[in-house]
Order: sequence, then C-alpha cells, then structure tokens
Amino acid sequence: MPHQLLIIDSRDRAAGGVNDFFVNLRGAVRDLTSVRLLYADIPSPDGDTSPYYMVSTSLGSHVRGAVEGKAATFIVPRTAASGNRTFHSQGSQFPAVVYESPGRTLSDLAVSVRTRRRYGRPDG
Repeated sequence: MPHQLLIIDSRDRAAGGVNDFFVNLRGAVRDLTSVRLLYADIPSPDGDTSPYYMVSTSLGSHVRGAVEGKAATFIVPRTAASGNRTFHSQGSQFPAVVYESPGRTLSDLAVSVRTRRRYGRPDG
C-alpha cells in the first residue's frame, strides 16, 4: 500500500479543546499497518517545566513509563523554554513509530497532549 501523509491539527477538531480533541477523517485510511510521527508543534505555556509531552491517541499506548498510568502513543521531547513552541521532527529525535498488526481502518482519531504534571504528579 502506498504511504499517506495525514496532518492532524487541533483546529480541525470535531469536539474537545486544544489538548484533548477528536477528529473525523474524511475518507478512511484502510489497511493501516504503521503510523510515524513526522512533525509536531506544541506550545509550551508559561511556567511549564515538563521535560517531554505525552501524545496519546486512540491508536493505543505504545510507550509506557515506569509508573502505572504514565502511557502514551508518542513522546515528544521538550526543545524550547516555557512560553515558546516545542518543535519535533522525525530527524531531530528518536523515531516515533506505531505498528499495527493486522492492519486496521481508521476513520476517526482521539488525541490528547499531556505533560507529567497534568497526570497528577508534579515534575521533579
């Protein structure tokens, strides 16, 4: 199957806010066997000191922390000071890939962007 590029922007959400949202995909993606995070642009609020962002999706949890409940689909390392934007690109950090077996059809996607602090435990 040919590769497809899918851009997910919180402004295209069907429901939710900028950190937790749901998008409907026009034209389902069929026989999905892998998803790679190529690029992310995440604003870092003033006072945010988290070392990384946990991006969870309805694709499931493929990255987990040592503490139960700290799981995500992708991890985006923080690259900017608080008040600035963090940019992630495929070549700048470790590869972020999710594999599906067997392939599946994707017609909607839930996305949540979290920091460790928003999971209920202060950074540190």
